[in-house]
Amino acid sequence: MSRHPLIITLLRVLPVLWLGIIQASPAAAGTGSLPVSEIRIRISGTALDTGLWESVARNLIPVKRNDLYTLENMETAIQSLTDSRLFEFIRVPDPEVTARGVVLFFDLTPFGRIKDIRIRNAFPLFQREVLNVLNIDTGDAYRKQQVDAQAGRVKNLFQRQGFSRPKVRISAEQDPADGHYTVSIDIDKGAYQKIRQVRFQGNTGISTSRLKLAARTWRATLLFGTARRLVQKDMNDDIKTLTSLYRNRGFADIRVEAEAIPDEATGNVDVNFTIIEGPHYTIAFQGNSALSDRSLKKEVVLLKEGNRNNFALRKSIRNLKKKYTGEGFPDAVIRERITDGKTTGTLSRRVDFIIEEGYQYRVSDLKVTGNRTVPEPAIRENILTPDSKGIFQKSVLDEDAAAVRALYRTKGFSQVKTETRIRKTDSGDGKTRHVEIDLVITEGSRARVETVLFSGLSAVSKETALAALTLQPGSFFNPALVETDTGALHQAVSEAGFPHAKVTAGESFTPDGTGVTIRYIIDQGRPVRVGQIFFAGNLRTRDAILADEMEISTGDPFSLSALVNSRQNILGINALDSARLRTVGLKAEEEEVDLILQVSEKKPYFIEAGTGYDTERHLYLNAGIGDRNFTGRNLDLK
Repeated sequence: MSRHPLIITLLRVLPVLWLGIIQASPAAAGTGSLPVSEIRIRISGTALDTGLWESVARNLIPVKRNDLYTLENMETAIQSLTDSRLFEFIRVPDPEVTARGVVLFFDLTPFGRIKDIRIRNAFPLFQREVLNVLNIDTGDAYRKQQVDAQAGRVKNLFQRQGFSRPKVRISAEQDPADGHYTVSIDIDKGAYQKIRQVRFQGNTGISTSRLKLAARTWRATLLFGTARRLVQKDMNDDIKTLTSLYRNRGFADIRVEAEAIPDEATGNVDVNFTIIEGPHYTIAFQGNSALSDRSLKKEVVLLKEGNRNNFALRKSIRNLKKKYTGEGFPDAVIRERITDGKTTGTLSRRVDFIIEEGYQYRVSDLKVTGNRTVPEPAIRENILTPDSKGIFQKSVLDEDAAAVRALYRTKGFSQVKTETRIRKTDSGDGKTRHVEIDLVITEGSRARVETVLFSGLSAVSKETALAALTLQPGSFFNPALVETDTGALHQAVSEAGFPHAKVTAGESFTPDGTGVTIRYIIDQGRPVRVGQIFFAGNLRTRDAILADEMEISTGDPFSLSALVNSRQNILGINALDSARLRTVGLKAEEEEVDLILQVSEKKPYFIEAGTGYDTERHLYLNAGIGDRNFTGRNLDLK
C-alpha cells in the first residue's frame, strides 16, 4: 500500500487545521460551555484488532465523558495521540452538538509494523553489516519516507567498501492479513575497481618489501575476485600504518600520500604511495644525572606524534619539565639544541635536550599545628606529602591542605582554614635542599545540625524524608552533604509519584556558629500516576510475557526507577533484541502518564550445525533447528 507524500502531509496536518477553523464552524458554535456526551472512535487501515485499537485510543485521549468541551482539551487529546506514535493518520471531524452535549469524532489509522527486513545480494558483506547501518528495525512503525531513506545508507556502505556505483532498491509489501510490512532491500553492487599493482616511491630508510607487508592494500593484490577491490578505508588505514612504522624507525617528520590511478578501459586501478621521509631523528640528553635517559625518553613524543611545526618538540619539553618537577626538581631548566646533517645519503637531525637539573627538594620535617579537636594521626592519613626524607612537591602539598579542610568540614568545622609555612635550607652537598613544612590549622567554630525542617512536603512522611538524608539532627554539619541530601530528598519525592518536584535547601546558623538549622523547600508539583501501558513491535511475543516483567502497573505512582528496572527485565527476554520505553504526557505534566514499550524481536527460527571427530564416534555431524520464541511465550524450542 502506498500513499502520495502530499496526501500524507495533508492528512497529518488536518487536526491542526481543524483546530484553527473550528471556532468558525457552525457545528462547533456554542459548544464552549457544553459537556462531552460521547466520544466516537473509528479505526481504519487495519483488519485486525480494531476493538483493541479503539480501546488504546480511548485510553490515550485524556478527554472523558462529562468533561467540558474546550479547544484546549482537544489540543491536548490530539497531542497525546500524536506523541504515542501509534497512529499514522489522525483526523478530527467537526463535533456534533446534541441535546445531551457534544459528540466528538476521532478517525484514526494505526501504523503498520515492519515484521521482517530481507536483504538480497549483500555478499561480500554480511547481512548483519547492512542491518547495522539501518535506522529501522523489525517491530518499528512503518513510515514510507523513513524506509525509503535507508537506500542512501546502504549505498554509502557499499561505496566505502569499494563499489563505485551501487544501486539499492527498497520495496515494502503489506500483508493484508495483519496490515504489517515486509521490507526488501535489493542490492546491485555494480562494478568495483580491482587493484592491479601497488607501488612505493621515495622510500630509502625502509625497504619496499617491508612496506608491502605492512600495507593491507598490497596484500589485497594476492587475493581473488571482489576481495581484490580497492577500499578507500583500507588505503587510508595504510597511510596511518606506514606513518607509524616510519616514526618507530626515527622519522618524526614522515609524510605519506596515496593516490589511486584508475584505468577506465579495464576498470583496474594502480595505487601509488609517495613517501616523504624527512630527516632521521636521534634523541639525546645532556646534563641529566638524577634521572636516566631511559626514563626521560618516555616523555619525548617526537617519534610518537610527529614534529610538524615543532609542536611535538615543545610538548616534549613540557613533559620533561613536569617529570622533573614530580621528582622534586622544580627549578629544572630544559632547552633543546638541534643539529642537522647527512648520513649515507639520508638526512639526519640530532635533538639534544640540555638539562640543568638544579636542586632536588626533599622534606626534612612536616609539623601539624593548631589542631585542637581532630587528632594528628587522623589528619596525617589525609596527607600525601612525606614527613621526612621524601620528595617535596608544592602541588601535592596544596592538595593535602585542601584534603585536611575537607576532613574538618565532615567534622562540623565549616569555617576551617589552613596555612602552609615552608622553610628551605641547603644540605651542603650542592645537590639537595631540605624543606621544613608547618601545616597550621585554624579550626573555627564547630557546628552540629540542630533541626531539619521540611516545607511543602506531603508526598512522603517526614520520617521517610529524614531517613533519606545523611545530615541528621545531632550530626556534624558538612555543607558538601547538603547538595547530596537535596538530591536524595528529590529522588524520594519523585519516586512517590511526583516526577516534577523541585527541592531547594538553605541553612541558618546560631549566633555563636555552633548550631545550624537546615530547611528543605519542596515544590512537589502535581501527582502523576501511570495510565495505560501499551506494547508495540511484539509481533509474536505475547503481551502477557512483557507485562510479567514490568515492575510498574496502571494506577501506580509514576516511578522512574521502576521504569528503568522494567526495561532491564524486558531486555533479559531471550526472544527480544531491543526495548525502548516512551512516556506520553510526562512532558506536558499531565496527571496520568501512559507508557509505550517499543520492542524489536529476534528472528525466531534458527538452524545450527557442527562437525568434529573423537575416538568414540569418529567423524560426526550434529544439526538442529529451533524456535527462540515458541508460540510467542519466550520458550526456546530446539
